[in-house]
Amino acid sequence: MTSIAPTPYDFAQQFRGKGYGTYDGITDPELRELPDGLNLKGLAIAFTNCSSLTSFPKNFSAGYLRLTGNTPIRTLPSDIQIGGYVTLKKLSHFEYLPEEVIYKDALTVDNCPSFYSLSSGVLGVTPDTYVQVIECPRLKEIPPADGPYRSLILEDCRNVEKLPDGLSLSSTLSITNNSRLEELPPGLKLRQLELRRCSALKTLHPTIKADKISISACPNIESLPPTWRRISDGDLRFENAHNLKSLPPNLSRVDEDLVLVNCTALKSLPAKKLEAGGRLAIRDCQLIENLPSYLKGFLSVEISGLPKVSTLPDKIAGRSGIEISSMQGLQTISAEISTQRDLSIRHCENLASICLAPDVRQNLHIDNCRNLNVLPAGLAAGGVLAIRRCGSLSLLPPGIFAQNLVVSDCASLKTLPTSLRVGNSITVQRCDSFSHLPYGIYVKGDLFLNDCPALEALPSDLIVEGHLSLTGCDGIMIPEEVIERMGDRITLPQSYEVIPAQDREPSSDDSPAP
Repeated sequence: MTSIAPTPYDFAQQFRGKGYGTYDGITDPELRELPDGLNLKGLAIAFTNCSSLTSFPKNFSAGYLRLTGNTPIRTLPSDIQIGGYVTLKKLSHFEYLPEEVIYKDALTVDNCPSFYSLSSGVLGVTPDTYVQVIECPRLKEIPPADGPYRSLILEDCRNVEKLPDGLSLSSTLSITNNSRLEELPPGLKLRQLELRRCSALKTLHPTIKADKISISACPNIESLPPTWRRISDGDLRFENAHNLKSLPPNLSRVDEDLVLVNCTALKSLPAKKLEAGGRLAIRDCQLIENLPSYLKGFLSVEISGLPKVSTLPDKIAGRSGIEISSMQGLQTISAEISTQRDLSIRHCENLASICLAPDVRQNLHIDNCRNLNVLPAGLAAGGVLAIRRCGSLSLLPPGIFAQNLVVSDCASLKTLPTSLRVGNSITVQRCDSFSHLPYGIYVKGDLFLNDCPALEALPSDLIVEGHLSLTGCDGIMIPEEVIERMGDRITLPQSYEVIPAQDREPSSDDSPAP
């Protein structure tokens, strides 16, 4: 379009017939003005890159209005009437909205760097109004409204420092990437509260209530309302929140994620059971002394870097995995632990015993627990059972079951239990004290006995269906019948001795002490 009709009526007729809610686009860098009284009610009009249009006419009306691109309008007329959405996007000159306008449906101001005011007085709204402001760095304050409205969304409005007292929203308050706002107004009753990367926010008033709550990367929050008992359909994420001292004492459920990472002032968690539908991560919170008595229903559980915690919860359940690591105060694990996936217990240097066999459907990893010397009978894993770098462990318990067993760098381990049940392969490597295998060992898969210099001899009834590797076990005595059974399925050390069948006598060391 390069010219306009001389009358409002004729101009409007150019856009009739496309139906309500369908945007008619006007892209005309030569368009300088619109006729006064232009009535486009029932139509959705989009002005894009109208670089010569500096103002709107008096008594302009439309169903929906969208202004985008290089259109140098600074404001809207005070008598404009829009029945539905108003969208102002990427307008470098747009500065403010007039006081008298009522926004009936949705108002969006997006990426307008000169924009500084939603209203010079009271923001005109209805109960259905949805206000969204995105990337408007000059905006500092949200004005009071003439009544309750549905939602207020502030994204990347870093300099907003005040919300009005008496703010009333029926649905959502969402604030993302703000560095000035220190508190929210009291008395908010919301369906959804979202606070993300609000670096200056310190206080959430005890009277604030919300059905759905999501808080993350707000490092200066000191406390949460003590009345909060459940975080419905939302999450709590506090990472590097050095001022957070406590969670609500009666908090019992978080429907999605609960993440507490490097909260250096946090001393306590709710004492009773804590449930969630998502991930639980409590990591590097140096002052926490006690955990809830019961952790249930989580998708995954990570408990790590809590040096003052000496006792785990009575029950821990995580469907997709559990990790317990770097717990220097932990000496005994007596919890009932269950997971449908993997359990990892790592870098717990003072852990001496695990009392109850955990219920692990896939892999169980016990790694770098140098003082661990007692494992429970019946220790089992549906996949891999791996025990690594546990230097004090001299015996494995009876009743072990796994598809694959891996034991490495356990300097005190001497042998394997007689009641071992492994569905596939066994690996024992770099275990300096490992001296013998018991009679009756049957390995369905491979058997790797590598770099075990103290291993003296193999039992004559050893049966390995897969490959047998003895790399680094120099000087070992191998029964002749074992070599015959293995054929080309054996990797021999550089030096070894073959024991003829008639010369071999049973050793008293073949059956380890219980």
